[in-house]
Amino acid sequence: MPAFLCVTGPLLVRFKYLGKRVVYVVLSLIAVFWATFAARAQSIAIPTFSPAPGIYTTLQLVSISDVTAGTTIYYTTDGTSPTSASNRYTGPITVATTETLNAMAIAPDSSSSNIASQAASAKRPLPFSAPGRLDVIAPQHSLRLAEENEITLRPRVAGLTEVETLQVQYIPDRMASQPRAVFPKEGWAILPLLYHSDGSASIRVIPRSLGRLALRITARFPDGGETESEIAFDVRLTEQSPEKIVVGSWFDPTREASWEFTYLDPKELTRGLAISASYKDVKGEFNIDPSFASFHVRPENNARPAIDIDGTKGAIKPLHVGEALVETSFGGWTSLTCVIVKDHNDSNFRNQGCKSLLRPGEEIGRSIRK
Repeated sequence: MPAFLCVTGPLLVRFKYLGKRVVYVVLSLIAVFWATFAARAQSIAIPTFSPAPGIYTTLQLVSISDVTAGTTIYYTTDGTSPTSASNRYTGPITVATTETLNAMAIAPDSSSSNIASQAASAKRPLPFSAPGRLDVIAPQHSLRLAEENEITLRPRVAGLTEVETLQVQYIPDRMASQPRAVFPKEGWAILPLLYHSDGSASIRVIPRSLGRLALRITARFPDGGETESEIAFDVRLTEQSPEKIVVGSWFDPTREASWEFTYLDPKELTRGLAISASYKDVKGEFNIDPSFASFHVRPENNARPAIDIDGTKGAIKPLHVGEALVETSFGGWTSLTCVIVKDHNDSNFRNQGCKSLLRPGEEIGRSIRK
């Protein structure tokens, strides 16, 4: 006869037949846990949306709420199922086109509701200039590179729906009367709005460059009105060390420059070194003003260096034909670049790629942590 033996944990059932044993593992407790989890999920209310689904002729602010106390709402706008890693709901969501919103409420004990879904559609109105609708409070202190910094917005009219930002650095240009605008990589963004009980809002900005930085802000409203503002602030070093630095050229700043060629007596300084750094958990690379780095020129045979480096700009000034090894240091990292100075009238010069200047274990064009 078959004999049954139950133990705690997954149910173990043994059948004895003709002296042979067959063991089956029955995942009974998993079913019990799943039933308990499902019952708990049903006790958390499904989130609701406002306004109701429909096609609107203006931008829409969609609110999400849940009647179960203590829950946190997470949502997606691309039709995928939300999780605790999705966008956390902090205020109305701007809908400018057709989107599928999915939302889920999660309780402190990590149990969750069923997923609520709603298709929202709106037609973006034609934009027009609407100055004076928004005050931007410039920060009174310097911001940190590669970190989120909060900037306060005070709308003068209701319905602020979207904020677009563009980071700008203004560089003196000796060929023009006005400074030249430089746009850091990854410096454009449409940022989520964080709403506060006093009617103000805020955005979180991650500065992409050190030094003086400007932020152009375009605020959009449901009727198509746009208010443009610009503030400036100083950006200082973050306390965290970069995960990597790249020492490139002015012409290709994001690619490590192993060699840089220049000619003797150029009419103007057209060659230079550019520095960028990457940080943990932050997308993209950050422009580093050369004045925050240090440069050391290693000459041939301890002779007079073939070049000089302008530490404020990273500009290379050729002094005589030859080679020089530039040691660039920033944030605990060092990179070596070989600079070769040629003469237009000397066709017999042969460069050695700074091999004689390297110390044991050193390599050109590779950043190492010191």
